Amino acid sequence: MILWLFLSSVGSCTTSAEDVGVDKRKAVADEEEPKKTKKKRRRKLKTKRCIDAIKAKFRAKYKKQGLLGKGGYGTVFAGYRIADNLPVAIKHLRKKDILYHVDETGKWLPVEVAIMLKLADKTSGSVGMSAPVSLLDWYDLNRDLILVMERPIPAEDLFNYIDENEGCLPQQEAKIIIKQLVDAAIDLEKEDIFHRDIKCTPEYFPPEWWTCHSYSAGPTTVWQIGAVLFQTLHSGEQFDTRMFLRNLVGIGKTLSKDCQDFLRRCFTIDPMQRPTLEQLSVHPWLAED
Repeated sequence: MILWLFLSSVGSCTTSAEDVGVDKRKAVADEEEPKKTKKKRRRKLKTKRCIDAIKAKFRAKYKKQGLLGKGGYGTVFAGYRIADNLPVAIKHLRKKDILYHVDETGKWLPVEVAIMLKLADKTSGSVGMSAPVSLLDWYDLNRDLILVMERPIPAEDLFNYIDENEGCLPQQEAKIIIKQLVDAAIDLEKEDIFHRDIKCTPEYFPPEWWTCHSYSAGPTTVWQIGAVLFQTLHSGEQFDTRMFLRNLVGIGKTLSKDCQDFLRRCFTIDPMQRPTLEQLSVHPWLAED
């Protein structure tokens, strides 16, 4: 009886080599888990310190002020550079919402940064030397991105400005705005950059998008410039490509003949027959005083 109990006790405590291996692995895992946790915590702390240092560098150089505008991909604030009071626009972007570009060195850059750096190379870095605004600085905050750009003074959102002027601008003033827009688009085109966001809402999409879901850079830009001009000159009328194609909105007959012709050319249905940006820039309406 005693022997049986002894054997039973031995039998009940017998473990296989596999069981021993499992126990050892569990013991090792139990020992390593705190190490992994500590390593993860150290990485997080290092990242936080790095981000805090970048934020401190930004705050030492720039002062952020009131909100200028907010869109689907970012928020823009007014501000100034502390050293010389240069007005700047400070744009905050969520990195998960933006596209990236690999430059010639293999470095990944946010597309907006890559484009503005490319443009800066062509303008010797001087503020105000080209139609598009210049990128002055950018800061990578791990999950967020801060872009600091020049802010021309005075400057205002075009569509807010139109609203403040009873929904319509004089042709002479609209001409100045459109000339700036055409010049900026030409600057981008020369660098093989397609803006695609000249008030890029479905209402401004060119006809070819609605008919075959495709479009190309130059003709699309020309169509959208026409849409912006239409909105600038037609009080109370919202431009909509599909409505235009159905003749439910039309070019105002009180506009000058050259202005009407400029709009008609922008709104050429066949994208292959639409004028180029260079051709728009020398159109008589833009050239006349």
